Amino acid sequence: MKFFKYLAWMATTLICSLGARASTSEVLVGVYDLPPHIIIPAQGTPQGAAPQFLKKYVFQKSSLKIHWVAAHFARTMIDLENGRLDMVLLVAKTSERENKYIFSESPLYQTQSGIVVKKDFKIQKIQSLHDLQGLSLGHDLGSIVPDYFKETGVKFHFVSGQDYFKRNLRLLRSGRIDGFFVPTFSHGLYKLKKDHLLSEFSILEIPARPLKLYIIFGKKTDPQLIKAVNTALKNHGDQYLKILHQLL
Repeated sequence: MKFFKYLAWMATTLICSLGARASTSEVLVGVYDLPPHIIIPAQGTPQGAAPQFLKKYVFQKSSLKIHWVAAHFARTMIDLENGRLDMVLLVAKTSERENKYIFSESPLYQTQSGIVVKKDFKIQKIQSLHDLQGLSLGHDLGSIVPDYFKETGVKFHFVSGQDYFKRNLRLLRSGRIDGFFVPTFSHGLYKLKKDHLLSEFSILEIPARPLKLYIIFGKKTDPQLIKAVNTALKNHGDQYLKILHQLL
């Protein structure tokens, strides 16, 4: 990568050289629809807790400009791997991903996962992972499948595209799947509430270890940018929940 001109970073007087494409002073940030954490409007810049955190605690005192690149989750990961992005927000860690990307030192958010089911589903509360035995679950193609599913015999039906949530709801209504997996519980609950679907569907929390969601970077992302993000997470990471709760 080429190098940015020296820029003022954060609330300190630290001066850093940052990577650039062509002659721009931009950071390319990959985002995907994950409300209320990331909200992709039909027009305008992405909203939600994660973009707010990034703008306030990483870029507020920097002359760098954020260039948001919205796509389906799988697309953002491919673009980051191929050097077309500098970072992607809210990604769970796997050994395969650790080989391809650089993860922030601490997560931005930690979450339980859930399963969206019909209101009259035979399971009203998941007591243990054994309750999931043999279920057919919809899921977003390219998203994480936690290791704890290996012992359940769950069969996944993967769908892709920005409208994967609606497509899974259609599959659920038609009886083609028993439910669908939502890695970020607050996202699933937010969607059901916003679309007034809680009279038809429920979201059941999975009693398993929570997912930690990180900010990730490409292998060629400038180290000073990564350092700035890590500093923001260390000094202000506790503010993320406060930002999020204002949107719930």
